[in-house]
Amino acid sequence: MMGSWLDLDCNFTLPQPSLSLSLTHTLLDLPSTATPSPPGDSLSLSKPQVYAMAGMLGLVCVCLVVAVVVIIYVWCKRNERHKTASLGSLPTFEDDLLETTNMTSGSGSGQRLLEQRTIARQIKKIEIVGKGRYGEVWLGEWGGESVAIKIFTSQDEDSWAREGEVYGTYMLHHDNIAKFIACDKRPLNLGFELWMVMEYHHNGSLLDFLLIHSLTAYQAQRFVYSIASGLHYLHVDIQTGAQIKPGIAHRDLKSKNILVKSDHSCCISDFGLAVRHVGATGHVDISSINPRQGTKRYMAPEILDGSINYTKFDSYKMVDMYCFGLIIWEVARRTSNRAEEYQLPYFQHVSHDPSMDDMRKVVCTDSIRPTIASWWSEDEVNLVCAQIEMMIIT
Repeated sequence: MMGSWLDLDCNFTLPQPSLSLSLTHTLLDLPSTATPSPPGDSLSLSKPQVYAMAGMLGLVCVCLVVAVVVIIYVWCKRNERHKTASLGSLPTFEDDLLETTNMTSGSGSGQRLLEQRTIARQIKKIEIVGKGRYGEVWLGEWGGESVAIKIFTSQDEDSWAREGEVYGTYMLHHDNIAKFIACDKRPLNLGFELWMVMEYHHNGSLLDFLLIHSLTAYQAQRFVYSIASGLHYLHVDIQTGAQIKPGIAHRDLKSKNILVKSDHSCCISDFGLAVRHVGATGHVDISSINPRQGTKRYMAPEILDGSINYTKFDSYKMVDMYCFGLIIWEVARRTSNRAEEYQLPYFQHVSHDPSMDDMRKVVCTDSIRPTIASWWSEDEVNLVCAQIEMMIIT
């Protein structure tokens, strides 16, 4: 079809040879030397008629060119839209547009965020793949691609709104930070389900991976380096022109909140407790968040004993680094041919679900830290991990 439009013949042949000669003489204003023809054998045109005909022919050509350009443009846009739809992008119909709405389920405590109003209708839930502090995680299918659906209850709306707000931070795009797709509210008989749609990683969390896999030295290095890379990017302030990415502290960093990608690098997820750096003051936007929330087993000594300065952003970065040290310990235990059974930090000293008092006694009163096996010194990677861990958590 394109070819037929582009191959249009725009050459026009006038029917009488004598017309061409007559036009030539007329346009050049030359005297005619041709023998006059009998009436009816030739066509004689005046200058205004010639100019009018030339103008009409030019207008026709211009119209044809414009028509071809418009048709090509429409065809290309249609192809582009079809290609985008095949990749699972958002439909272009009015009811599928992104809208800025008040993301609350009626409690009035939600934040204003950019909300994808229809994504829940487009996703097929397949199976539940995990449970967390705030609800369930489902494997879903959207536009032919696998996605993870983190479903919050209406009681945890603040955490859902906070996490969506953090993911919406300017320039929060990094290979080692989980990829956010959209938030949505799905109506139920009573209230709403609060959805957060994320990129899906079939290896699951770092905790899940370490439970069933021991690591080579290369894998351990890749895990630790990628987590450190993501954490560094979170913590730093970045300014490009008038736009600023504030520093972000996670506040609940642990192996369960780190995902293992298909290339065996890691990305940090779950930002429901995160805080952000406020300008040049060094303070944080923590007004509506309990500063002592988090996973008790991974709480830093300064949180457990109450000595942390809750108003300074650097305090929260140091808390993240303490948690990172514990994660390094978890990775190192599962590395090399002498890998030990996976265990959580402090497994020898507290129960599976310790209280704040339990952790305060172990970490602050008794100054206990996770044990480093003697054989780690025989392995270069584990030795480095041990040295880093000791610098961080002591």
